[in-house]
Amino acid sequence: VGPEELRADGEPGAPALGLAGDGSVATVVLDGRGLIVAGPRGSGRSTALRRLFAVLQDAGGPPALSLSGRDPQLSPAELGAQLRDQPGTVCLVDDVDALLGGPYDDVLAEFATNPRAGSLVLAGTLGTLVSAYRGVVGVLRRSTYGLLLCPGPRGAELFGIALPDGEPPLPGRGFLVEEHRVRAVQVADQRAGEPS
Repeated sequence: VGPEELRADGEPGAPALGLAGDGSVATVVLDGRGLIVAGPRGSGRSTALRRLFAVLQDAGGPPALSLSGRDPQLSPAELGAQLRDQPGTVCLVDDVDALLGGPYDDVLAEFATNPRAGSLVLAGTLGTLVSAYRGVVGVLRRSTYGLLLCPGPRGAELFGIALPDGEPPLPGRGFLVEEHRVRAVQVADQRAGEPS
């Protein structure tokens, strides 16, 4: 699904992620709560974060900060200062697996516990996130809000929910979970239609 196929781009606090299984626009609410994006490698986690970042930038909404766990570009102290200095920031962290259990985990957990500070979107491998009960992942798991991409048999474990049986998993396809409500979604790919 390309971004042009969406009938609406949502609002700054609820960016359009893609299409729901019923053909409606699937949005995520970033009103101070956190969102976990989980799935195996190649499932579309980075695509989902790219989509959210682009919509936030285009909508002129809250400040958005994109961070890669593989190469954070900011020290933990710099990250903490930037998040404190820009209230309402939406912080998107890809490959969060690489940052767990250390100083980045502490900074992100502190940010996640203060909903007035902004919203946190974490993306990581399902296996790592399912076994994480402390730190920032532990904080966000309690909200039962996430996007499970290509979830496989362990997908239900992250939030303790039942997932519907259905089509075989494809990259970018999965389930948006909000407090035990589950919707099938296909994430829009920001790169769809771009020349290679």
